[in-house]
Amino acid sequence: MRALGLAAGLVVAALPALAAEPIKVSVGAVFEAYLAGVDQTAPSGRRDFAIYRRSRLTFGGDTVLDDGAKTGFRIVLRGEAHARNQVDQSWIFLEHAFGRFELGRVRSAAYLMHYAMPGIQGSGDPWLINRPAGDFTGMVIPPANLARRSSSFVDSPKSSRLVYYTPRIDGLQIGLSYTPDGCIALPGGYDSPTQNGPTVSQNCPGTIDTAFQGSGDLGQQGDRVSLGINYLRKIGTVELALSAGYLATRVENSGGGLFRDQQAWNIGGQLRHAEFILGAAFKADDHGTVRAATTPVQGRETDWNIGLVRLDGRWRYGVGYAAAQVAALDTGGATLGHDRYDAVEIGGSYELGPGINLTAGTEFERWTSYSGNPRAANRGWVWQAGVVARF
Repeated sequence: MRALGLAAGLVVAALPALAAEPIKVSVGAVFEAYLAGVDQTAPSGRRDFAIYRRSRLTFGGDTVLDDGAKTGFRIVLRGEAHARNQVDQSWIFLEHAFGRFELGRVRSAAYLMHYAMPGIQGSGDPWLINRPAGDFTGMVIPPANLARRSSSFVDSPKSSRLVYYTPRIDGLQIGLSYTPDGCIALPGGYDSPTQNGPTVSQNCPGTIDTAFQGSGDLGQQGDRVSLGINYLRKIGTVELALSAGYLATRVENSGGGLFRDQQAWNIGGQLRHAEFILGAAFKADDHGTVRAATTPVQGRETDWNIGLVRLDGRWRYGVGYAAAQVAALDTGGATLGHDRYDAVEIGGSYELGPGINLTAGTEFERWTSYSGNPRAANRGWVWQAGVVARF
């Protein structure tokens, strides 16, 4: 008991001093609304015109403690979501001279520290052509194509995790993230980011923040550790940003050799000079797969992108290209061929006033496959024009 009491005393002594004033809460929001159209070769059974919207509401607050430490919280709500996924993110943070800790359902350091192709239309997303299927669904992703869309991020799911950022020293900063379980929240409920198993739905019972999840789910990648590094420097009139990321996981159940521990890495950067921003990135991900159980599964995936944006007063416009190539593995682990995704985006935005932007653009998307299966191919154009408001 004396040992426990001494340990508790040491922990309390190490904690920051109490704040003189309580945390004050603030509210922010972003709302996007678009008119959108699509023209594609694959039959979709959908309309070719739609009105699309997306919104987020952020509650947050922070305070400075007596010893100079800063602490606070953030809660992000989704305006359009399934009832079980209304809270998009929620975390608490502590920041001091030693760095910054975040605890809760939050993005990983590797995700947030990544630099890639700049946003073309100024929507708040890295690029519209990489939106997940749960948001902008104009183009139909071919069901038999293993290349879904292109993204150069690693460890991208919003999961319950612990994140640490070092102080930035001479332009260099390092971030580490640990996620115990692979369960994430999807629009229809809780699921696993592993999409390569015999079933999409994994053992993710209860709520993601209050239930202990299963420890032997088939194909699920748990104990996710990711590293993010970026370097910022200004050289004369040129602003330089470089980044690298790495993800390592532990597979909970290999299914008799179907799966292995997953590894992924990326590099990226942006260069800004005068009114121009040039960005590019590359990612490699083995998906933690060894061989297929029956039908072909995703093997090694490579993604890359490049884009150029010009900032001209209130105008922002540019062009970007993104691609993904995925190996298809058979039941023996051999590569049958590759499925591929390519996309080009052209667009821009105009700032009407503080926080209010008009945006418009068009995207060409194409899926091709080694198999020649018509259900693995699609191509076409998507266009959108709308408004983005931030408060």
